[in-house]
Parts: sequence; C-alpha cells; structure tokens
Amino acid sequence: IGKCFLTEIGYFYFIINKTLEIYNSYEPYNLHLMKKFYKENNIECIEALDTDLDVYLKYFADVKYIHLHAEAVHLEEVNKLHNLNGISLSNTQIKDIDESILEKIEYLEIYYMNKKRVDFSKFKSLKHLKLKNYPFEDLKIDNNLVSLEIVDASKIIELKEINTNCLEKVKLSFLKKLENIEFDCSKLTLLYIFDCKKINDLEKLLYSCVNLKELDVITYSIKGGRFNNLNFIKELKFLEYFGTNYRILDGNLKPLLALQEANISSYYRNYNLRDKELPHVTVCITEGTYGYRVRLDSLELGKEDPRITWLW
Repeated sequence: IGKCFLTEIGYFYFIINKTLEIYNSYEPYNLHLMKKFYKENNIECIEALDTDLDVYLKYFADVKYIHLHAEAVHLEEVNKLHNLNGISLSNTQIKDIDESILEKIEYLEIYYMNKKRVDFSKFKSLKHLKLKNYPFEDLKIDNNLVSLEIVDASKIIELKEINTNCLEKVKLSFLKKLENIEFDCSKLTLLYIFDCKKINDLEKLLYSCVNLKELDVITYSIKGGRFNNLNFIKELKFLEYFGTNYRILDGNLKPLLALQEANISSYYRNYNLRDKELPHVTVCITEGTYGYRVRLDSLELGKEDPRITWLW
C-alpha cells in the first residue's frame, strides 16, 4: 500500500518519505487496510487516485500533503483538512478550495488543464512551487519562494518577473523556447536545466550563479548541447556537484577535480580525463546480473574495486 511518492533529489515539494496511494477505496476491506496502514505508519502524504473524495478523505483528516486526481469530485472535502501544508492539483480545481486552506499552503504543485490563470497572491505562505504544462508566454511570481520548478512550458521565451528574495533552488525542464533568464541567480544553491537548449549565453549565466552547490545541465536533443569550456566552474567557489551530457569543446575536464562529485555522462575523444579519474561520491557496482549504487568510500578497494561500472 505504501510507497515513496516524491523524494528530495530533483524535487522541491512534498519532501515526504512515505505516501499512501488511495486506490479502490470503494471496497470496504481495501479502505479498512488503508486506514490501518495510515495510522500505524504515521503517513503524512496521500495520493488520491480514487476520484470520489467523499468516500474516504474524512478518514485521513490530519493529512499534511495531498495529490488530487484531475477528475476528483467533492472537493469541498479538502476544505476540512486543517493540517494541510502541501497540495498537488489542477488549475481548474483551485476555485473549489477555501482561501483559508490555500493561504496556509507552503508546498504547491499545479498542473494546467486549460488557460485559466492562477492568482498566486492567494497563497500567503507559499515557499515551494511546481508548475506543469504552463500554457502562457509570461510568468510573474511575487511570492517569497525558496524553490521553483517549471516542467513543460512551451511558450515561455524569458523568465524575469520572479521574486528572488529567498529563492535558492530552480529546476527548469522542457522550456523549449526559453532564451533569456533575467532574474537574479546569485542566491541560487541548486540549478537544474533539462532540455532548455535555446538559453542565450548559458556560460555567462552560470558565472553569475556564485552560490551554487549543485548544477545539472542535460539535454536529450539529437544535436546535443555544448560548452566552450568549464572555466565557469572555477568561479563557483561553493559548487560541490556538476552533471552534464553537453560536449565540452576544449576537452579540458580538470576544473571538475575541485568538486566532490562530477557526472559527465557523454564522452568525446578530446577529453583529457576518464570517468574513473573524476570525483565521485557514489558509483554503480555490478554483482551477477544486478547493478546498484553505493558510496565510493564504503568500498575497501575504492576506485580499484573491479565491480565498479565506469561510464567511459
């Protein structure tokens, strides 16, 4: 019944270890099992896969985080969840949630079903925001966010009207037309850029991210992506992790040696270091037909362990 719903790595909302899936609660015995599991395991988050909230939500009244099905009915039941701190829902469902609930929410995920705008000012306590399938060209956020994630916003060309007073973590995925990031990146500690290949002068942008600890720049585009060099890493004094599959044109990977961990997942002949020579916190080892990741410092032979699978 229980499973891991969202984890801290790569996600900034609903940082919960255990999430209960509510599925087939119309069967009395199934509902009994879920209620029992919920109480015995101190569950804080539920994924409401059953659409009729009136059937079961009252049994989880102290839940802190909830993911609503896009076709959920009886949304008034959500207004009885007075401990709620995070919610995942469609933009069309927000109108049915009391403002007294919305203004307490710190974690919010919105998946857009149509071109109905959301008034973020209703969320007085909002700290962590994720937007999915965002359908507009512009985005303005005045909330004092700590983290912002945008997934699939096909019309956004620039990001600039973002309040950065408290912003530390930004994750951008599938912003195919994004050309300019004009908000202040100097306070960011984490930046993840996935398939946003049109960003102008990305290396110049990275030079301004002086407090970064984690940086991922990835693309699955056939043409790939390119960095002229990795000189920007020398200026990022707090950087601990860097991952990319972009091609480094000058082939010099030595700036990576100053980091705790580097993941260069695509190899080119002109590179002057091999994967084994790069810094790693974890490695993949293979035993028989099974492969799994372990901490490198847990291996007695370290990088010389023959079970390690190097990328290249």
